[in-house]
Amino acid sequence: MSSIEIMLACVKSISARWNRSLLTVLGVVVGVGTVVLLLAYGAGQKAELLARYEDWGANEIRVNIRGRWGRGNWMSERERLTPGDLDAILKDCGAVSRAEPSVDTSTTVRLGSYELEEVEVLGVGPDYFDILGEELVTGVPFGAEENVLRERVCIINTTMQKELFFGAPALGQFIDIAGRRFRIVGTIDYEEGRRAEPTAFMPYLTFTDRTFINQRGLGEIVASAVSSKHVKLAAQQIEELMYLRHPRIEKPDESEIRGWWDKPIRVMYSEELRSQREATADSFGQFLAVIGFLSLLIGGVGVMNIMLVTVHQRTAEIGLRKALGAKREDILRQFLAEAVLISFSGGLIGLGAAWMGAKILANMPEDAQVPDPVISPLIIFIAFAVTVGTGVFFGYYPAWQASRLDPIEALRSSR
Repeated sequence: MSSIEIMLACVKSISARWNRSLLTVLGVVVGVGTVVLLLAYGAGQKAELLARYEDWGANEIRVNIRGRWGRGNWMSERERLTPGDLDAILKDCGAVSRAEPSVDTSTTVRLGSYELEEVEVLGVGPDYFDILGEELVTGVPFGAEENVLRERVCIINTTMQKELFFGAPALGQFIDIAGRRFRIVGTIDYEEGRRAEPTAFMPYLTFTDRTFINQRGLGEIVASAVSSKHVKLAAQQIEELMYLRHPRIEKPDESEIRGWWDKPIRVMYSEELRSQREATADSFGQFLAVIGFLSLLIGGVGVMNIMLVTVHQRTAEIGLRKALGAKREDILRQFLAEAVLISFSGGLIGLGAAWMGAKILANMPEDAQVPDPVISPLIIFIAFAVTVGTGVFFGYYPAWQASRLDPIEALRSSR
């Protein structure tokens, strides 16, 4: 039989038992749709995770201390970075070109009678934005002079500009931060990624001397390597120096560390963060794929079940065809083609259902914090490959059984 004749015979056979075939197709639809949607969700989450680090500068390094960890136990008082640590990094780490302090708190910001509560406010050094590779939308960053003179100037992000000024120009305007008046000298675009919530920046010495006098230590140190080739070396130098300067913190065994998040002293740079987050996202994506393939397994068992029933019901037909000269290969190809056609139909519908599901998830409110699923060409290829593979794998045994039937026994058993 030619391929066209086989396909026509398959369509005719499936149409004759459309109700049973429909249930089998539905099982494949659920399986393939689940696989595609979970893979798309995993790809979307991976893209979202990696996007958080796209705005990191190539030479950027961030240093902070996690919690109250010391000598294997939680310390009664949190160990903090100090201005002395900053000076030591600049003096003793040869691969570091610049470093600036960063301290932060949450407070109330007012403009007239309108106020924002729990706003993140940071005190940062003069080169902070330059180290991070950030450019202001309007205005210029405050410099060393404003820092030394403890001037009450600030930079706000565009989110705060929209909430306080409803998008109107904010440059030169005054706002109250923790009850003190500050002049806005610039705006920065942080609407997506890190610091997307309303945020204000002021000179470090203004923060520590005039505004939040109860702030102890530094929240973070941002540093820049002498070049992109020296980032890893600079990070290693900083990490070793910080453990020397903070003897209460025990350096963990390397075998126990899965990533920077397990370290009590965190020294982070973009390449390491991206690679570790990518590995985490890949592992999560693989977990989702396993769940999807388990649901597809149920659909595949359904394909095998209906094909075994079909072979049993068509025993006489198979015996007659073989008695009239049909070859084993013809019988095998026809029944295998039926299984693939059922599976392919379910896969096609399942892909469409997954696409609709992805659109629904992508249009969910931002408060739901659901990443936008990404249905890439690779996922579409996987969907079709899995669909055909399901039909072949679960349809081969019934097709093989049909091709092995003895024509005499088949005709005799049908009486």
